[in-house]
Amino acid sequence: MANAKDGSEWQRALELFRLMKEGGVKPDTITFNALISAMERAEGGSKWGTALQLFEEMTKRGVPPDRMTFNALIRTMAKAEGGSEWKLALLLLEQMEGRGIPANTFTFNALISAMVKAEGGSRWEVALELFVGMKERGVQPDVCTFNCLISAMEKAAGGSRWARAWKLYEEMKERGYEPDTITYTALFGALEKAEGGSRWQRAVGLVNEMRERGVKADTPLLNSLLRVLQKAMFYDKWKRALDFFEEMQERGAKPSVTTYNLLISMVAGAEGGYAWETARGLFDEMKQRGLKPNTATFNALIGALGKAGGGSKWETALELFDQMEEMAVEPDTATYCLVMKTLRKAEGGSEWERALGHFDGMKDRRMSFSTSVYDEMIGAMGSAKGGSKWEIAMGLFDELKENGLEPTTRTYNALISAMEKIEGGSRWDIALELFEEMRERGVERNVASYSSLISTLEKAPGGREWRRALRLFDDMKREGVEPDTITYNALISVMEKAEGGSQWEIALLLLEEMKEKGLAPDTTTYNSLISVMEKAEGGSQWEVALGLFEEMKERGVEPDTITFNSLFSTMEKAKGDSHWRTALGLFDQMKGKGVERGTLTYNALGRMFGVMENGGEWEATLAFFDQMKEQDVDPSRGTYSVQMKKGEGGSKWRIAMRLFHEMKERGLEPDRITFSALILAMEKAGGGSEWERPLELIEEMRSKGLLPRDGKHELE
Repeated sequence: MANAKDGSEWQRALELFRLMKEGGVKPDTITFNALISAMERAEGGSKWGTALQLFEEMTKRGVPPDRMTFNALIRTMAKAEGGSEWKLALLLLEQMEGRGIPANTFTFNALISAMVKAEGGSRWEVALELFVGMKERGVQPDVCTFNCLISAMEKAAGGSRWARAWKLYEEMKERGYEPDTITYTALFGALEKAEGGSRWQRAVGLVNEMRERGVKADTPLLNSLLRVLQKAMFYDKWKRALDFFEEMQERGAKPSVTTYNLLISMVAGAEGGYAWETARGLFDEMKQRGLKPNTATFNALIGALGKAGGGSKWETALELFDQMEEMAVEPDTATYCLVMKTLRKAEGGSEWERALGHFDGMKDRRMSFSTSVYDEMIGAMGSAKGGSKWEIAMGLFDELKENGLEPTTRTYNALISAMEKIEGGSRWDIALELFEEMRERGVERNVASYSSLISTLEKAPGGREWRRALRLFDDMKREGVEPDTITYNALISVMEKAEGGSQWEIALLLLEEMKEKGLAPDTTTYNSLISVMEKAEGGSQWEVALGLFEEMKERGVEPDTITFNSLFSTMEKAKGDSHWRTALGLFDQMKGKGVERGTLTYNALGRMFGVMENGGEWEATLAFFDQMKEQDVDPSRGTYSVQMKKGEGGSKWRIAMRLFHEMKERGLEPDRITFSALILAMEKAGGGSEWERPLELIEEMRSKGLLPRDGKHELE
């Protein structure tokens, strides 16, 4: 009975013991030892209390305990449910030695094991004292001793004592003991739980040692190694994890559900979210192996889909959610939260209506709601396509408080962000009230809180709240909240949209302050600054904009389509002569860098050609216009008008007429400016031979309501 593997026979052992006594058979030391060992192996944790009662009965009957008795008792204390009875184990050692029974290696191994399993974290200091006492008594440690000691270092409260574990490992090898699978599993555990972050480099070194020693791997070892990597802080750790995953299988490890959960979680954290397909592949492989995914598996995979680059893979996430029901896997609050996150981060704007559907599904299931669920829902309303659903977001916020939940910094930040993204302009007034409520409730206002509020002020009608944004920025610094790049970018955007023309001088001061603080301006920073120069009162500050562009390149900040388009707009709005040659130089740079050139780019340049001196270089503008169409870019009505206007004089009117018909074929309705450009081109045709065609065009304008029918007209 003592050796029953499943630990289910301890009650049967006690029943046989009772029958034995009733039958007049006197139990001896071997009998009691077997009974105590049965108590040690009881399912769900040892029956240590019963074991002590048996020991007491043994003493009363005058049956002498031996070393096996005490060793079994100590092992029983080590395996107590909910944490070892380590203090009783130490008392048993005292009794044992008090009876003149010397402790052996098995005794100390059991005692150290009791220290490992102490409730609330191992008693590693006591374990080390026992190790010292063991050596003082001349008792030789074995591999199991060192494994238990390393485990004690691993399980220390407040973080492992990995350095001590490493010293024990070195001592073990110096004594000539061969580390085994259990040794490495415990060491990986110690390195994973190291205070301040995992010591993954040492773990990699241990893998190399395992190879050299030919140590086999098993499932606990594989999972322990993966946990070290999971907590490591380095780029592409998931790739290293997959390599070890393959190697450890070759060494005998069989992946478990936990193994796949760890791998999928690591892949989910891949920078840029580009590895979600790998995560999905692991999920499919897991099922092919006959392993049933659990809630944690689905949560890890849905989390990966929520981080996919270019927008979440929300459709796949919903398919997985349906699979959970098919496989009888219960979703938890975290599952719903992650599904809502994928819906919030959908490409082009959140799938807010679907998010509301899942939110109602949670209510139908009578699930517990956390603040995080409301945060995701408010975030989904804030990022809705076409503008935030701020009224619904406010309703969710009220419901959160009614349910007795406390809004956090993240909650308020999501709600303030929703006020920013309202179609047609922000509700900055409500955002300010929420910001003040944070102070009243004692909720921390962090850098994201200030940055979001500044962004709501940026979108205030007419740009009239730029001074308030600057005051808020000063308050932020007084409160000891350090602005980051996002904060400066938001504030520069406020200066761009300032009432009466951009506050470009202040924007430049902000750039300098930003650099003094050691913050690196990014593409968004420079794009905003160039837009500030474009919108300067009295005409764009195009020379400053070009200077910023040069600085941007010197700093290694890559310009994008927005950068170049903003520069073209700045050139277009410059005072005096057209700067089209400078713009063409920028356009060549744009092509050289492989930056995407779209409709806005070509149309901005096309408008610049419209103000070239005396209509010169028309052939160059037409060549550019043809290149635009070759790139499958649709010219705007304004671009066509510019090209027609350049057709004044001589036979150029024929090209202008061709452009006019081409424009209509593309579905662009000519407006008054377009007609005017074409008519003027014809009126200035050489010899005045095309006098009839302008009259026909004037009649067409009247038919379209672009000219009154009273016979009077004025062309631009």
